[in-house]
Amino acid sequence: MTGVGEVFPEAEHRECMYHLVSNFKKRYSGEVFDENLWAAAYSWNPYLFGKHWTKMESTNPNATDYLRKCHTRLWTRSQFSTICKVDYVTNNLAECFNNWIKHHKSMKSKAYDQVESKEKNIQEARWISFAPHN
Repeated sequence: MTGVGEVFPEAEHRECMYHLVSNFKKRYSGEVFDENLWAAAYSWNPYLFGKHWTKMESTNPNATDYLRKCHTRLWTRSQFSTICKVDYVTNNLAECFNNWIKHHKSMKSKAYDQVESKEKNIQEARWISFAPHN
């Protein structure tokens, strides 16, 4: 999704922790991750984040390598800018909003399809009226 970056180039792009954990658990599991992954996300300073990260990394370096390589957006409060005053680590608000408007979004698509169909019919009618008749 590059649209947000194009419209708001200075905006901080974060990753939803819920989705990160869902993907992470498909590859890695264990008590150390249950105790430290969410705690790392909620850590408000680099020191606390580092404590949780070190515990995970010492247990399974492949897991933290995966996070470094595959989850490059911001997902921990310790990395969030202090300019933005929202410190959510999930996108629950966006998910709720999208669910609330999904009916209207599909209506827009249907309306767009109808307009596009009418434009096509008009263009075909113009082409037929200007086409040479034998």
